[in-house]
Amino acid sequence: MGAAAPLARSADSFVSNGRVGSPQRTQDSGADAPSARSRRPEFAASSSDLLFTAQINGQTAFLYILFEHQNEEDPFIGLRLLTYMVRIWNDLLHNNPGTAKLPPILTLVLAQDNKPWKSSTRFADLIAFPEGEEMQKHTPDFEFQLLELGR
Repeated sequence: MGAAAPLARSADSFVSNGRVGSPQRTQDSGADAPSARSRRPEFAASSSDLLFTAQINGQTAFLYILFEHQNEEDPFIGLRLLTYMVRIWNDLLHNNPGTAKLPPILTLVLAQDNKPWKSSTRFADLIAFPEGEEMQKHTPDFEFQLLELGR
């Protein structure tokens, strides 16, 4: 993946099985650091984000945390997350041209809505696939972790 991303302060380990190093918050600037600040301006007032790097079995992975400051759920949050993920990977490739493979990104949404979210946490569930067609294998798919703080 090229040079390791510059790291700022240490955070507590987010996995306790001993195979994951302590996540490190990436800096918002620096030659190798992907940007966690790639949100669109219209979402700036309703969300904030953090991007951490961690070593999992000797390989770098990203932990992207999006904190939603909304009074109701966003059924298309998965599309926003996909946009952010692609921007993080593009920043990484731009700053590390010799990268051979992209690191995984674990996405975590912290929601503070008082009502339970009903939307799926799986991106592919946003797509209306034609009946009987095998188009799903040609569509991005991931699941994000949802932590509902208001419940």
